Amino acid sequence: MGIREMLDEIRNETLSNAAQSIENAKAEANSMILSKIDELEKFYAEKKLAFQNELSSLKKKITGKTDMEILRELQEKKSSLYNSFINELILSVVNEVKADKNKYLGFLSSIFKDSKKDLKNKNFEVVISFQDEKIVNDIKKNFEVDKVNFSNILGGVIIKTEDTYIDGSFDAIFQRLRPEILKILVSEIGD
Repeated sequence: MGIREMLDEIRNETLSNAAQSIENAKAEANSMILSKIDELEKFYAEKKLAFQNELSSLKKKITGKTDMEILRELQEKKSSLYNSFINELILSVVNEVKADKNKYLGFLSSIFKDSKKDLKNKNFEVVISFQDEKIVNDIKKNFEVDKVNFSNILGGVIIKTEDTYIDGSFDAIFQRLRPEILKILVSEIGD
C-alpha cells in the first residue's frame, strides 16, 4: 500500500467520520428540535387554555353586566311607564271630581266633616289650590272658614291650626294610595 492509497484511505475514513459526525450532529439537532417543539406545543397549549378560560370569564362578566344593564334599563322604563300612567290616572280623577262643582264641594265637605273631631272648635286656616280660587267664596260660606290661603296643590284642602295639620289634598291622598294603585296596575297589566 502506497502513500497515495494510505492518504485516500485516511481521507475516506476522515470523510466517513465527518459524515458520521454530521449525521450524529443532525440526529442530535433533530432530537433537540423535536424536544423543543414538544415543549413549545405544551407551553402553547397551556397558554391557549389559560387565554380561553380568561376569555370565557370575561365574556361571562360582559354578558352578565350587559344582561344586568338591560334588566335595569327595562325596570327603569317600566317604572317610568307605571308612574306616568298613575300620574295620568290621578289627573283624570282630579279633573273629573273638579269638573262638577257640587261633586267637588261634596268631596271637600267630607274632608271637613272627618276633620271636625280633630279641630275641636279651634280657629283654623284652610289651604286650597290656586285653581280653586273661583270657589273660595263657596268654601268660606259652606265650611265657615275665615282665612283661606293658596298653594300649588292639585286640589282638595289642607286644614291647619296651631297644633293640627290635616292634609286632605289630592296630592296627599293619592300619595298614600300610590302603592295600592301600583299593585292594581301591575296585577292588571303584568310585570
